[in-house]
Amino acid sequence: MSSLRLCCQITQADRIEDLVNRLEKRIDDFEEDNNFSEKYYEDFSGLYFMMLWTLMKNGASKDEVRMMQAKGYSYADDNYKRVK
Repeated sequence: MSSLRLCCQITQADRIEDLVNRLEKRIDDFEEDNNFSEKYYEDFSGLYFMMLWTLMKNGASKDEVRMMQAKGYSYADDNYKRVK
């Protein structure tokens, strides 16, 4: 009976290990698929500076731009914090 129990426990441990390995792979695949690429940051910076230029061209003062940036930082901080 003891060797049958041992065999069942080994089988169950192998199943759990397989499940953990598949879960780790899915997490790795998800992280890889959802990482921002360098191109994303290039596009985002270009857009940011274009919007900044548009604001300045339309007469926004530096204080108004700083106020908008502060609101943006606050919004991002409230809504896009990473959970660790």
